[in-house]
Amino acid sequence: MKAKYSVQRRRFLILALFSGLIGWQTTTSNPVFAQEISALYSGTWKGYFINQKGTRYPVTWSLRAKNGKVSGGANVPDSTYDKTPTISGTYTGANAILQTSSGFKNSVTMLVTKDGEYWLKGGVTGRNTGRLELKRQ
Repeated sequence: MKAKYSVQRRRFLILALFSGLIGWQTTTSNPVFAQEISALYSGTWKGYFINQKGTRYPVTWSLRAKNGKVSGGANVPDSTYDKTPTISGTYTGANAILQTSSGFKNSVTMLVTKDGEYWLKGGVTGRNTGRLELKRQ
């Protein structure tokens, strides 16, 4: 009987140690509190809109966020639709739905790299579909 208990105990200790290590490895950032989320969305974001053909268009967004709502403007110098559209939408945590005055819908997620860089990435639908990749400045 003693040998069986010893094997079970070793399995438990290995499992507990493994679970602790997995939790330690996957927890690489602090949680973002609700009052901090609006501050993270607010600011300047620069990057690219990449259409389905792979063409990259430089984009700059200036956003203001508060209480789950986002507003602002964009600068898209190479756009054939609207070079300076307005932006409005909503966010819940890291996910946002942002509409532009030129008719594009951006479904983006805020991501943070292990280096502490914030990105908005996601899909774009409208007259020219593709994806958006913007880095917080």
